[in-house]
Amino acid sequence: PKEAVPDPQRMAFHTFLQDIFYQQWFHLKDYANQKGIRIMGDIPIYLSSHSAEFYFHPELFQVDDQGRLTAAAGVPPDAFTAEGQFWGNPLYDWDYHRATGYDWWIRRIRHALDLYDLVRIDHFRAFDTYWKIPASCPTAVEGQWIEAPGYQVIDTLKEKIPDVNLVAEDLGDL
Repeated sequence: PKEAVPDPQRMAFHTFLQDIFYQQWFHLKDYANQKGIRIMGDIPIYLSSHSAEFYFHPELFQVDDQGRLTAAAGVPPDAFTAEGQFWGNPLYDWDYHRATGYDWWIRRIRHALDLYDLVRIDHFRAFDTYWKIPASCPTAVEGQWIEAPGYQVIDTLKEKIPDVNLVAEDLGDL
């Protein structure tokens, strides 16, 4: 079940803090850019189940009709961990994203490019395949590799944001 909305005074206080931060951030970014310094920001591919996106837009994720996770992110068992890693992050409903022309991704990357000159996406490989674990499982052992939309997302971003500057996490041989 979803938590109650925070009280208005607390929300106003945090909105104020965010406004001050953004003013300071953009001043710093402008200063750095004037000195020839480009800022790379890092965004995770996965969000938290406590994020505003998950709370207000559960349709973006693999959830049941009550808004609860049906599956979660992680990585399979390997030489370092016999149970794999169960991260618990919501997985995207790629059919929904495809049907909306990846609108949420376009808006997310545009916002990141307002903040940074180039954007590094952590766990970038999940655009290609991702480890899907049933939410009811205590470990990642019962997960499976699932194909993601891959270049379709990247091509859409490049079409809608022609000057997009993305950096993919380097996973070596992968």
